[in-house]
Amino acid sequence: MPRTRTVVLFVFFGLTACDDHEFKSESVAVSGEGLDAVKQVMEGNCASCHSVGSPSAGLDLTPDNFCVNVMDGRMVIPGNASGSVLQQRMEGDPSAMPPTGLMDDANIQIIADWIDAGADCEGIGEDGDDIDDEDDGDDDGGGDGTTDPSEGAAIYAASCSGCHGVDGEGISGFSPSMGEAVADRTAAEVAHIVLNGSGTMGPVALDTDDANTVAEYCVSEFGS
Repeated sequence: MPRTRTVVLFVFFGLTACDDHEFKSESVAVSGEGLDAVKQVMEGNCASCHSVGSPSAGLDLTPDNFCVNVMDGRMVIPGNASGSVLQQRMEGDPSAMPPTGLMDDANIQIIADWIDAGADCEGIGEDGDDIDDEDDGDDDGGGDGTTDPSEGAAIYAASCSGCHGVDGEGISGFSPSMGEAVADRTAAEVAHIVLNGSGTMGPVALDTDDANTVAEYCVSEFGS
């Protein structure tokens, strides 16, 4: 996982809606297809909350930062719109995004079509590029307890908080709290889940070192 993705990425998928009075952008219908159209959708309908400075949930969706902030293996899963958190939130699961109501159906379809077509995003996430894809699904992880907690916190913010909440609180009906997720597991067991998935949770696109680092942080921060 590239270190640049740990900056401003408090995604994964407890996206905290900004208050309605802060949502100043009217719904903007977009035509077209592909990444350019997706960025127009984000700029017209999402960037008033998710922008540089103090982005809601730490997620900056402005055009210049969109790709690096969503191509994390959970927010956008190339080829799988229904499994991508970005698409789920645009469709109102578990709550409407934007917070004032769902966008035009055509906008939502633009995003779905882009993801299902492979989510071309300026090279990020493609084979051999910025997202590490060397893990074969059989890595057991297993840290040695010597990682930097601040680095683990940054990776958690980038790759876990969108699903499990910025403070590990979880999302009702969608994801468990980190206390429940970690429970009595060891860092090695948590790293294995990060790399390989478990139940309805798919694998997170992290390399082994980052998986170990975030696992050790989670066990220390949220474990019993």
